[in-house]
Amino acid sequence: MNNKQALETVRDIEGSIDLRDYWNTIIRNRWQIIGFTVSLTILAAIFIFSLPPIYQGEAVVLIESDEAKVISIDEVYDLGTGRNEYYLTQFEILKSRELAETVVLALDLENHPAFQKKPAANRVPFLSFFISPKQVTEEEKLKNVVDEFRDNLFIQPVRNTQLVKVIFESEDPKLAAEVANSLARIYIENNLEARLQMTQQAASWLSERISGLKTKLDESERALQDYKEKEGLVEVEGVRTLVAKELSEITAKLVEARNQRTQAENIVAQIDTLKDQSIETLSGIPAVLEHSLVQRFKEQEALAEQKLSELSKRYGYKHPKIIAAKSDLAATTKNVEKQIKKVVEGIRKEYEVAKATERSLTRELENVKEKLQDINRKEYRLNELSREAMVNRQLYESFFSRIKETSEAGELQTAHARIVDKAIVPVQPIKPKKVLLIAFVFVATLFIGTFLVFIRDALDRTVKSKEDVTEKIGEQLLGVLPLLKQSQKKTKDDRRAISTTFSKDTKSTFSESIRTIRTGVVLSGLDNPHKILVVTSSVPGEGKTTVSSNLSEAFGQMGRALLIDADMRRPSVASNFGIAFSAPGLSNLVAGTSEPSECIHSIEELGIDV
Repeated sequence: MNNKQALETVRDIEGSIDLRDYWNTIIRNRWQIIGFTVSLTILAAIFIFSLPPIYQGEAVVLIESDEAKVISIDEVYDLGTGRNEYYLTQFEILKSRELAETVVLALDLENHPAFQKKPAANRVPFLSFFISPKQVTEEEKLKNVVDEFRDNLFIQPVRNTQLVKVIFESEDPKLAAEVANSLARIYIENNLEARLQMTQQAASWLSERISGLKTKLDESERALQDYKEKEGLVEVEGVRTLVAKELSEITAKLVEARNQRTQAENIVAQIDTLKDQSIETLSGIPAVLEHSLVQRFKEQEALAEQKLSELSKRYGYKHPKIIAAKSDLAATTKNVEKQIKKVVEGIRKEYEVAKATERSLTRELENVKEKLQDINRKEYRLNELSREAMVNRQLYESFFSRIKETSEAGELQTAHARIVDKAIVPVQPIKPKKVLLIAFVFVATLFIGTFLVFIRDALDRTVKSKEDVTEKIGEQLLGVLPLLKQSQKKTKDDRRAISTTFSKDTKSTFSESIRTIRTGVVLSGLDNPHKILVVTSSVPGEGKTTVSSNLSEAFGQMGRALLIDADMRRPSVASNFGIAFSAPGLSNLVAGTSEPSECIHSIEELGIDV
């Protein structure tokens, strides 16, 4: 798209959105808009002033979330898990059907005139002949009253406070205030009664439970005492300590006995592995040689050998002292050999004793272990019975304490809400705002009327202006003729005068408009001059005869002009120009009863043929 095309598009858009067209539409239809607006406003005003005034009673209630408590009894009842949830719940309770029904019954609103609505058949007299009133039961009547009551009830929380407004609207100002106060009062009473009833139910349930808990506590404590007496348990912890100490001592002895048995076993094994069991071989074993008795006899043998050696230096081998010394040495040597054998036998006996001791300590250790395990088993059972008795006692004491708290709470029960401001009897109605409603209706109907005019104008395809010719018909406009007054068309002579206005009054606006049309026709056919012009309209009475007659006169001034009246049903051109009704015309020409020359009538003073 080039700049020229863009500029043309912008101009087309500007031309299509012309505020003057809208303004002209409003001006052209202003009386219709005003009539529509005024009519509907008057009807609305009549209806609005017939509406009964509505009064509003408003009571303010303070709802406290955290009640001041002398004792802790949160388990008996709970006010809610959160502030928001709690307040929302209370608001719904205030709007509940049960509370509304309670207020209705308390104030006997079923029989109050404000809730005695007349059936439609009674409100419209002639309908009573066609519609019989419906029989309503007491339940349905109460339901209808409660529904209407709730429709007029409004609960409005005050933002960022614990206050809530209880609002009731009614045609009766006293009833509006009375209902608001009664609803707030009954709400507080019902809540207090519900909390008291909950406390009483909790106390009753606790009383039933505590008797069973007392029996269970006695049984558990009796079972604990019987078990202690049966098992002879006094102080389990002290007995277990003694047994544990005994176990530790026996374990130490067993370890020592095993060491001794291992040493003796090694020596015996060393002795048994010797092939030569002679005294010299046995004396070579360290355990035998290092024995105290063997050492003592070895020392005696060494002294005897030393004594014999000293005597041998002074005496001969047959000397009595030598013989006595040899005899002592031989006796000492035999004692050494005898003692070595005893030591070996003693080692074997010590080995057997060590094994016996080890077995004995092992059995004793097992017995102590079994004893300790038995103590542990008894202690486990004792602890089990003790825990059961302790739990039963704690539960019993807890329930016993709750019974006392519940009974005291019933006496100290206070309401969680109170009335801050009671509703007073309103003096001024809250609605309807009659002046405001009428003003609103006026403005609304004014806009609606204007909108309807625009819609009608948009849907109207008739031509009302020069622009409509181009926009709606799509043809070039040749000219505009002024509208002639209807009074000029009443008589036959007047109609003849109108048909010759162009010739009789050449300076009039109408004649000038005819010349403008003639010029437009001539200019539109410069290259191919027009020989035949057709003047027609969509409906009768729009001026076809007037236009065609005067236009033919205008063309008659420029040359020859033939005016043909093609209206076969209601021809009027001939009569307007004084031609007799019986004179031959177009119908005769079409029927072939007359020649063309016979059907053409010349009007010399106007310069045209008809």
